[in-house]
Amino acid sequence: MYNVLILKVLFIDLDNRKQVKNITMLGLSKKVLKGVSFDKHLFSKELRKSISYIQKEDLSKFYTWCLASFAMYNEVIIEAFETV
Repeated sequence: MYNVLILKVLFIDLDNRKQVKNITMLGLSKKVLKGVSFDKHLFSKELRKSISYIQKEDLSKFYTWCLASFAMYNEVIIEAFETV
C-alpha cells in the first residue's frame, strides 16, 4: 500500500508539477505557522517567507485563513500582506 501511494504522488507530480507544488507549499506554510504561532517575531518571519512561496492566485485564501486562525496577530498579518 505504501509503495502504491508513492507511485501515485510521483505520477501526479510528473503530470501536474505546478499544482502539486502549490498544494504542498500552501499546506506546509499553514503547518509551519501553526507551529511558530507562540512567538510573534518568528511568526512574522515565517509568514513573510510563506507569502513569497505561495502562488499569487492562492494568496487571498491564505490571507483569509491567516486572519481567521491567528486573530492575535492581525496587525502582523495585515502588514506582511501589504507588500504583495
